[in-house]
Amino acid sequence: MGLGGAFIIGFVAVSLWGEPTDTASTLLMAALAILLGALEGAIVGLTQGWVLKRRLSTIAVGRWVLATAIGAFLAWTLGMLPSTIMSLSPDNSTAPPPEIPDYVNYLMAIGLGAVAGPILAFAQWLALRRLAARAWLWIPVNAAAWMVGMPIIFVGPGIIQEDTPVLTIGLIILVIVALDGAAVGAIHGYALIRFLLPAPLMKQQVNQ
Repeated sequence: MGLGGAFIIGFVAVSLWGEPTDTASTLLMAALAILLGALEGAIVGLTQGWVLKRRLSTIAVGRWVLATAIGAFLAWTLGMLPSTIMSLSPDNSTAPPPEIPDYVNYLMAIGLGAVAGPILAFAQWLALRRLAARAWLWIPVNAAAWMVGMPIIFVGPGIIQEDTPVLTIGLIILVIVALDGAAVGAIHGYALIRFLLPAPLMKQQVNQ
């Protein structure tokens, strides 16, 4: 599923407990989000590794898990920098920030996916490049996958309000995460079967 669960859970945490009010809490919130993203990356890498092992017997699942966790850590670190820096910067204005239209948020989500996807995939590519002739395709494939997945993720924060019941929040998270995972996973799976691991190679690896 990738970054979706960590992103939504992070948003919910801010909604329930409020924005950080000092430097220490701001840095702690950012660190927790990054660590949560890395942990989720490791879990996703493990499930992906199990699937890949069935098609590519030479892949080292442990190395794939580590690569996925590192990619998620880097993507989240870079993704948290702008908001963290803005939170730490002194703000002398008392006027509320302008409301951003929904279509702008979704365009930003697409742009975020285009950047975060390759960052997340780079370490995976290092683990895959000697095992598949066209492993480089994994990077643009991830860009495409997360350009679809990130707008789905952004739907969750748009639905959840401060007075939304906890059970409803949990249901929304489950639905958004499932939809996001299905969309990103479908693109990943199609690319692996159609481009990265063509049928003759898959059969050869399975028969080894």
